[in-house]
Amino acid sequence: MVAPSAFVSASRWKFAPSTQGALAVPTWGEMEMRFNLYRYGVSRIVDAPLDLVAPGQILNAASETPVPGGEQALRALMEDVRSGDPDSFDAPWLRDDMRRLKEALRGWGAEHEIQFKGPAAGNRWRSYEVRPEFRKGNTRQTVELRWDVYQVAHDRGESEWRIAIDRDGTIWSAHAGRARPGQGLLHVSR
Repeated sequence: MVAPSAFVSASRWKFAPSTQGALAVPTWGEMEMRFNLYRYGVSRIVDAPLDLVAPGQILNAASETPVPGGEQALRALMEDVRSGDPDSFDAPWLRDDMRRLKEALRGWGAEHEIQFKGPAAGNRWRSYEVRPEFRKGNTRQTVELRWDVYQVAHDRGESEWRIAIDRDGTIWSAHAGRARPGQGLLHVSR
């Protein structure tokens, strides 16, 4: 399902007419846009961290390197979600997030391959505030994170993950969405 705002934006596009000489001529074209909606997520940092990661700012993985330990941390996170008990968390929002992510992973099946796609948001490290539920003590705490993007091949399709990871390879926030061909496509014809 594509967000309604994507359809509204596309419906407002204006195209310059094709011409032959000085005359406008009818033309037909098709454009394909891919959307990956990160429907599932868990986070130990405050606010909506993905709002700070501009869409389309994923750098080419061929010229970049992942944060060390990122793939292993992602594998461990998926295993923790699969084997964990969502009801063990105190915060109701976290229980709900973990249930949804666990159900998604069950539906996608076991992972077979994890591929680093590139860092998001210009390969920058940023400070994020740690949620009160995950702080040590009552004082405000921050953590420096970088967003990396991974594609995961599962038994029944693929998923894409944006993970906020620290320099030690610990994931503080993870957002995932289905990324199989044909889903999340918006076709615009004229």
